[in-house]
Amino acid sequence: MKIILAFLLSFLLSLVIAFLILAFLSEPIREQMYKKKPVHTWSEYDLLGLLIMLYPV
Repeated sequence: MKIILAFLLSFLLSLVIAFLILAFLSEPIREQMYKKKPVHTWSEYDLLGLLIMLYPV
């Protein structure tokens, strides 16, 4: 039971951290998209999200 609870807590914490990072990154990305085409590909962001989600594990 404690293992499941610890896993859920770490998962929720990683989601919160991911949302905070996305909130900080989304503003410059939006500004870049209005000025020019985005340099980064979406696969890089997917890898970043995967890394953040797997961090507690």
